[in-house]
Amino acid sequence: METRLKALMRQRHWTYSTFCREYDRTAGSAAPELMGAAPSRAQLHRWMSGQLKGLPYPDHCRILEKLFPGWTVRQLFEPVDFADPAHGQLIDRLVGTVAGALDRAGAEGGGWGQPARKPSRENGRNSAALIAKRLAAVAQVRRFGHAEAMQLAGLAGHVVELGRTVNIAADQRGVVRVTQRHEVFNMSEKPLIALAREMWFQRTQGALDVAVAQQFSDRVRIEKQHEAGNLVKFACRLTPALGPGGIATVEYTCTGGILGDDRCWRQEVRNYTRHLTMTVSVPGADAPPACTVIEEHPDGAEYASVDDLLTDGDADTTTVTVTRDYLRPGQALTLHWT
Repeated sequence: METRLKALMRQRHWTYSTFCREYDRTAGSAAPELMGAAPSRAQLHRWMSGQLKGLPYPDHCRILEKLFPGWTVRQLFEPVDFADPAHGQLIDRLVGTVAGALDRAGAEGGGWGQPARKPSRENGRNSAALIAKRLAAVAQVRRFGHAEAMQLAGLAGHVVELGRTVNIAADQRGVVRVTQRHEVFNMSEKPLIALAREMWFQRTQGALDVAVAQQFSDRVRIEKQHEAGNLVKFACRLTPALGPGGIATVEYTCTGGILGDDRCWRQEVRNYTRHLTMTVSVPGADAPPACTVIEEHPDGAEYASVDDLLTDGDADTTTVTVTRDYLRPGQALTLHWT
């Protein structure tokens, strides 16, 4: 038996040093006075092992809830039981679904040239079991029901984004700082070497600069592949490559772009994405802006909506947030505000 906090840290491959860096980074934006106040190694061990009676001090609780969005501090200290017999039954079902999806992905992988060599049956079983076990752990930690876990298992053979956040912050001149964070789950049988991405703006102030977040710089490297004024294409190269069943977080920031006069942001979807959060922050206004989000589908259909939009802010900044679940490659979201 272990706490959900420990399960989440293991899922993210966080060491004690990584936790402290993330704690200070979060405190820097939420409560600067708490920078350097991360728990000691022994204290964190008590938190993860379930030995703590009650909850940590309120200051720690504030930072923990920002470190792990979507979870209350009480939920973080709840025990999760991976020895439950139902958990084993779920893994058995997931293995079968994952193996079938991997076979279909291999059969559909043909194209020009020589047919792709199909992995051996033994390697296929090993990959299916590895992916299924990791998926079962993800489902328990994130409180996915069995039906949703089986739905995700059907995506085996693809790279899936469990979560993606896009933050666009603009100043009075329209100059923006775009930060994107991807939580990637490699559900394919091949190692994931890099994520191909691009940024485009109507105008720029000089060259566009893309930089990986400091806490991920030891594992992710940005390689620019093409630059053409207001467009930059680049790869987020993973070192080492992310193997089958692996989960990794990639975060980078692009600066130098300028928002156009039409006041919109279009975000393309390249991978199956379980959850997307897109936030635009603009200089404050006397009244909240009128917002619309247009959802584009691969078949060309478009759907406009004003629902599921959250507008907040103060005299200095207005923030608009849109969320979507279960997105597929080829979709796009365009947020308009006036």
